Amino acid sequence: MCGSLDSDARYMFPYDVKNLQMYIYFDNLFTSMTLLQELRNRGYHGTGTIRENRIPKSCKIKNNKEMQELRNRGYHGTGTIRENRIPKSCKIKNNKEMKKENRGEYTSQLDRKNGIIVWKWMDNSVVAAASTT
Repeated sequence: MCGSLDSDARYMFPYDVKNLQMYIYFDNLFTSMTLLQELRNRGYHGTGTIRENRIPKSCKIKNNKEMQELRNRGYHGTGTIRENRIPKSCKIKNNKEMKKENRGEYTSQLDRKNGIIVWKWMDNSVVAAASTT
């Protein structure tokens, strides 16, 4: 499953099984907005690290106040996503911009339509993550 649900995955994540207390975690090799949307549509939760180029340009990054609001609502889960899997429509700082930030600085964007959050932080290098949880 590299970013999409193939024919074998239809059996692993069927439409007729909903609302399981199951969280699927994956690394940035597999994470894409398409995969997260499809899992959410099927009633599953997914979290994975995400590459910047896989965050949509429409995904505008929000401030710390909105991040706190998400925590207050019970959103949780962490995972990274490769930059190339962050859709171009997600308006989040690119890695070049993030490398200018101090270690510990972060930025995020919530896709309310699809219920997916994307965020990045500066560690030794730039780390990007996306989650449905």
